[in-house]
Amino acid sequence: MMLSMLCIGLSNAWAENDLSSLQERAVAFHQQQLLEETPLPFILSSSFTSDLSKARVRTFIRGVELDLFAERLMQPSEWCEFIPLHLNIKACGHTKINDQQIVQFYAGVKDYVTPDDAHLLQLSFDATSIGGVFSAELFAADGPLDSTNIRFGLRAIDAVGEEGKGVYFEFELSSEPGLTNSLARIYLATIARKKKGFSLDGKTWSGKPKYVGGQRGAIERNLVRYLLALETYFDTAAQNADSSSEELYKLRINRWYDETSRYKEQLFELTRSEYLSNKLRERENQKILQQALMENKKPVFKVVDERR
Repeated sequence: MMLSMLCIGLSNAWAENDLSSLQERAVAFHQQQLLEETPLPFILSSSFTSDLSKARVRTFIRGVELDLFAERLMQPSEWCEFIPLHLNIKACGHTKINDQQIVQFYAGVKDYVTPDDAHLLQLSFDATSIGGVFSAELFAADGPLDSTNIRFGLRAIDAVGEEGKGVYFEFELSSEPGLTNSLARIYLATIARKKKGFSLDGKTWSGKPKYVGGQRGAIERNLVRYLLALETYFDTAAQNADSSSEELYKLRINRWYDETSRYKEQLFELTRSEYLSNKLRERENQKILQQALMENKKPVFKVVDERR
């Protein structure tokens, strides 16, 4: 899926990344949350044109200090602990190429497939924690279906909200669509034609909220799944520090499913048993993948077991 890489410096990617700007937006976030009658625990914005697909989410995690947040997410290996909670990520691996940290995502259909039947997205990884701001960027020059300039961006600061101290952060996903335009139209006109996003788009004739659909809805659903994976990672780590890695993983996949079920209208795709079964098998494939990356070998995945 991804065949070439380009490393772009964090300082060039986020012009609005300084501490004072983020602090102002953190205050504005909390003020807006207080004004909303039925607020989501995040604020989401998105856009889609023929040249750029982009979505950004802003939120607050209570009880996590920036030092811990940065310490964990400075490590590419930790991204592979939460990104694969997303139902479409089949495995995640990390390695180094010419002193550049690399993270590999294997993206596929919602049902179980092995990584070699998924699309490889190979991203350069950079992270810094300077002057009270944690920043991370994952970037790939090329992606699936001729998409280009795929970027995951994360910025975080210490903050205080109604719930107490924690971390305010912004998480962004963007890409330049390629063939996706035409294929996405087919998908959105058939399988996903009734699916919704999270941003309001006016009201229906009866006065009920109307949400964006189409390309923007798809981008928003994708980003929120990643957001819930990140929040699940920190929530479970704090509450289950003495659990083994495999016990923690089982807690996380159950917790992620619970969290997405809060937005069933937007995010439902699989039953709990289907999702958990897929993720337990995908976890074993991820171990095989990571071992192969460490040994510079070709991974050999187990034969697909169709039984649930």
